[in-house]
Amino acid sequence: MKKITSFLLALFVLVIPIIVYGQEEDIPSHTQDFYVNDYANVLDSQAKEYIMKQSIRLYELSGAQVVVVTIDSIGDIPLEEYSLSILRGWGIGSKDKNNGVLILIAVEDRKSRIEVGYGLEGALPDSKTGWIQDDYMIPYFSEGDYSTGILEGYKAIVAEIYNEYNLETDSLEELSPVPTPHEYTEESQESSDGKFFVIFIIVFLLFDRLFLGGRILRLLLIMLFSGRRGGPRGGGNWGGGGWSGGGGYSGGGGSGGGGGSSRSW
Repeated sequence: MKKITSFLLALFVLVIPIIVYGQEEDIPSHTQDFYVNDYANVLDSQAKEYIMKQSIRLYELSGAQVVVVTIDSIGDIPLEEYSLSILRGWGIGSKDKNNGVLILIAVEDRKSRIEVGYGLEGALPDSKTGWIQDDYMIPYFSEGDYSTGILEGYKAIVAEIYNEYNLETDSLEELSPVPTPHEYTEESQESSDGKFFVIFIIVFLLFDRLFLGGRILRLLLIMLFSGRRGGPRGGGNWGGGGWSGGGGYSGGGGSGGGGGSSRSW
């Protein structure tokens, strides 16, 4: 039983990267502007100009890059895989810092995601990118005002990065006021982590039930009760891989392990 379970887990780990790699051909190339990739044509000229100017300035000051991508639909590709492939393929962020951020909006799918590179996961944890979308972006998206929603979300993210690197915000405020960096607490992160853990357990049990006939659950129960009787106990670790790459206007970064959050409306 243990050999079968180990084999299935190993097969799962090997197959997923192959699937993701095969889907990379569906990822679009970035535009000449790099920071603004409005394939869905939802950004107005002022929003594009603001994002371009501030992104160039941010990169000069910190090496961080914030890239906006709008697209009509991503098809059947999971949003998380799609955004991570862009972060990797375009090399968003500095190579040595991996401090890139991708704001992805799939208009027809009514989905959005903020993907964060390893170097900014401390400043932009999952819970924080979640509330940025909830507070600054989704309310506008629900009304069809994508340009304002993207711009407000962008400014909130850039404000957090300025705060992380202790940068002066004068240049940022020249064009438009930015949101005050959010008061982030460990309790909010613990709450987010707890919700993720519950969702993971539910998905794991459903997968085990539908495809493995409940074998993993039975094995865990056997190990649990045998451990209480003084038998041996075992454990394991789950981890995520990193992605890296480079692009024409990129900083050569793009390493991330799936940090960020997704929303729908």
